[in-house]
Amino acid sequence: MHRVGRVMRRLFVFRVRGKEVTEERRQSGWHMSKSLSVSHLFGTLAIAVGFFTYVSGIEQDTVVNAMEIKSLSERMERSDNRNGEQFSEIKTMLEKISDRLNSLSMRERRDL
Repeated sequence: MHRVGRVMRRLFVFRVRGKEVTEERRQSGWHMSKSLSVSHLFGTLAIAVGFFTYVSGIEQDTVVNAMEIKSLSERMERSDNRNGEQFSEIKTMLEKISDRLNSLSMRERRDL
């Protein structure tokens, strides 16, 4: 029986990164390698560079949008000022027309 146990134990030996891990050890808990691979470092570095590039792109877009908003608000202010001047000119012209119509109607009344 003892011999069968050893044979069975030998059947359940696994190789993990060049090391033998018995079934008992594998079932007793997590087995994680403490080594750090170069591909993991490059992957982490690539993710970090991508993240900072993305964030800096958002910041640049925010600055551009702020400048465009400022430009649009200045344009709107100039347009409002120009419209106000045009409306005052139109109002002055309408007042002149109204005065002329009043003077014409006064002449017609005098002539009658």
